[in-house]
Amino acid sequence: MSRAKRQLMCFLLLLFITLVYITYTLRLETVTGSLRYGAHGSSGCFSISPNISFSSTDTSPRQVLPSTSPGDSPSSRPPAPSVKRILLVTYGRSGSTFTSYVLKEAQEAFLFFEPLRPLVMRKTQGMDIIMSYQAVGAQFYEPQELNSSMLSEYERSAVGVLDSILDCNMTSLTIDDYLSPVIRHHEHTKDVSRCLRSILNDSYLNLPHYLQCLIDFWNLCRSRTLRLIKTIRMPLRALFELMRKYPDLYLVYLVRDPRATLMSQRQNFGHSPMPQNFCNLVQDDVAHMRLLQQLFPSRAIAVRYEDIIVDPLEWSKRLYAALGLTMTPRVVSLIRLYTRASGDGSAYQVYRKDPKNTANRWRSTIAYSAVRLIDYFCAEAYRALGYVQVHNETLLRNTNESLTCSTNTLEMLQLPVAA
Repeated sequence: MSRAKRQLMCFLLLLFITLVYITYTLRLETVTGSLRYGAHGSSGCFSISPNISFSSTDTSPRQVLPSTSPGDSPSSRPPAPSVKRILLVTYGRSGSTFTSYVLKEAQEAFLFFEPLRPLVMRKTQGMDIIMSYQAVGAQFYEPQELNSSMLSEYERSAVGVLDSILDCNMTSLTIDDYLSPVIRHHEHTKDVSRCLRSILNDSYLNLPHYLQCLIDFWNLCRSRTLRLIKTIRMPLRALFELMRKYPDLYLVYLVRDPRATLMSQRQNFGHSPMPQNFCNLVQDDVAHMRLLQQLFPSRAIAVRYEDIIVDPLEWSKRLYAALGLTMTPRVVSLIRLYTRASGDGSAYQVYRKDPKNTANRWRSTIAYSAVRLIDYFCAEAYRALGYVQVHNETLLRNTNESLTCSTNTLEMLQLPVAA
């Protein structure tokens, strides 16, 4: 057997042992309540690492059970912090990075940025975009509350990934999930990604180090009172079970003018879906969003990006109120910093000198013929989301004329009407 094969078999065996061990540890905590609060105990944060030790000669982890004392009884521990969960779902190049950054500043937040990218890459042979539901093995259904048996393999896998993160169950994620380029560069996930990469670069797997990487990440997630996921790769029809499982889960569905989204995708991704396929996706999402709003009227919130950029601060206050978050002076300062910068950041940054002007820039560069094609296939989506068709090039180029209207059939979050 070659050395490479032996290393692979060793890695798989150790990975299996790791998963069995961590599963046992988490169950032990649930059954016995014997894990102590660690250094962050005053804020209700579990710390596993102080209760796990490794001897110099034995690399297998051992659970060190704390001694029983009146001051350490479960009844004397601080109450667990109240957790809020938010799932921000949209399409690529629709303003979700800015929106997620606004939301993550609300309180002690844990933001997992684009966790489904590795899964989509595997399903679409590296295209990193859902070109159509057929590309990930899905079928269209009439709007209804779908159970897991009606979902595609991709959708079931995606729900599993989101469920794991919402529950801070980090052992359910794959190595690919942690090593994704998006994840390894983002604020709250870069440390675990760097930690695991350092192990994989070694000639052998350091099991205690590997365990500690996941335990530290688990501690970080559990210590935060807001768990926020931002994704551009999740069909809304697959979210009913998650919404029922987590009564504290809010869904924010962010939309942008399909013409702007498709133009920006082509410029920044190098490709974009065909207008017909993209608008079919949008129409299916809109249909199921209506049902989600009926079933969870206070927790399923639709937002239009064009409304955000008119007045980012006032809109953010409105969204915070809808989500039950507290708008602090720090958040206000950060929003002003993002939207009143001295110059525009890169396409993937949130700093803008004039957000409205930047968001409308596509209207001066897109071909009128492309707009007519998108208008043809997206007419039904426009009616639901409140966009108007462009009947002449003069209207297209005149950015003083809005391409939104108030006749949308999908309920949108709106700013209060001034008295």
